[in-house]
Amino acid sequence: MSGRENQQRKLKRRNNHRSTILLSNFTHENYVILPSKISLTRHDLFQLEDKFHFLLKNEQALEIGLCSKRRRIYDNLFDELIRIITLECTERGLVLIRIKNEYKQLMNEYETVYKSGMAYAMRCYLYKIQMKQDLEQKIDKLENDIKQTKREYQLEIEREPSIYQETDESRMLKEYLITMRTTNVNLRQELETRLTTLVSTPINIGDTTNNVMETVLHQYKKKTKNSKSLIRTNE
Repeated sequence: MSGRENQQRKLKRRNNHRSTILLSNFTHENYVILPSKISLTRHDLFQLEDKFHFLLKNEQALEIGLCSKRRRIYDNLFDELIRIITLECTERGLVLIRIKNEYKQLMNEYETVYKSGMAYAMRCYLYKIQMKQDLEQKIDKLENDIKQTKREYQLEIEREPSIYQETDESRMLKEYLITMRTTNVNLRQELETRLTTLVSTPINIGDTTNNVMETVLHQYKKKTKNSKSLIRTNE
């Protein structure tokens, strides 16, 4: 350690002792602590760094996110660095003060935005919870309505079974009507085919027109009778 550093440390201890004596004569209401005008040595800078890390650990400051403790410790460190730089060059100190003020303003805005975002997130969370509760109540109400409707439907069936039987009969009649229409179309097509075949077939001289018509009608009646028998069998 050089003689100049020893001299500065002795002067610093002397000034601190003098400041302690002077401040002991004042109360907390009528004195102001002024920053020291003695520049830091290399050893003092190492001590400042150790104290900085000790405060971060002792205060249990968060490493990420917004933390008032970490911010306060960094502000104190920034003030000490500004003091050191200002002793060497006043202009640099003024620039650092502007940087610090800008930094504080930016951090205040970040904190405001963070609080606003947290409040908005909390409102959204509460709104979602309320919406979930409302939907659960609606679901329970609809399920109860469904159960009640099923019970009423079952009671109605037990009370008036004939109504639903008639409905089943109507459905069977509709199906039967569709079947009859389909059979009628098929028979008509087959009749037209047979008539076409008979017309194209040579007729004997002894046959008359009435005989031909009787033959066709007989075949048609026979086919119709067979179709009706088939429908009754299916029923």
